[in-house]
Amino acid sequence: MCNFTIREARFEDITNIVVVKQQVWIDTYATEGVRSEFSEYVISEFTVDNEKTLLNSDNMVTLVAESNNHIVGLLQLDYSAKAPVDGVNYPEITVLYVLSRFCGQGIGIMLLDGAKDILKRSGRRGYWLSVYSGNESAIRFYIREGHTDAGHIFFNMDGNDYENRIMVKQF
Repeated sequence: MCNFTIREARFEDITNIVVVKQQVWIDTYATEGVRSEFSEYVISEFTVDNEKTLLNSDNMVTLVAESNNHIVGLLQLDYSAKAPVDGVNYPEITVLYVLSRFCGQGIGIMLLDGAKDILKRSGRRGYWLSVYSGNESAIRFYIREGHTDAGHIFFNMDGNDYENRIMVKQF
């Protein structure tokens, strides 16, 4: 078994972060293969310039999981996001991605624990996130880790709506 460490992302991580995001996003959403709306989204959204903007933002925190100097997962936390459900006034975990070959090894829990520690230090007592409704293993993971299903939203891409569950964690 590999040893994993969690740390805050650095600028030299940007290209690796972009590739991890592209890979995990395609694995998650393109379950029937790739089509134009997926390709266009991935190419326009997961870019070096966008990651530079996120890493420079005072409202964002990016954590990476690495093993032997290789990034295998990441988490991004947005302090400025507004929850789409009433009564939830916490920051959003916008990304929790682990490369598929490393799933089931505790990396997601380690990343969530890292985010929880950061949030507690800043006086926050919870977070929310959205997860694709078709990603049943991720939904089971969040429920197992004590998240509450608080409703749903739709992610629109090229005129197509994709349902996402809103999961909330309080601590």
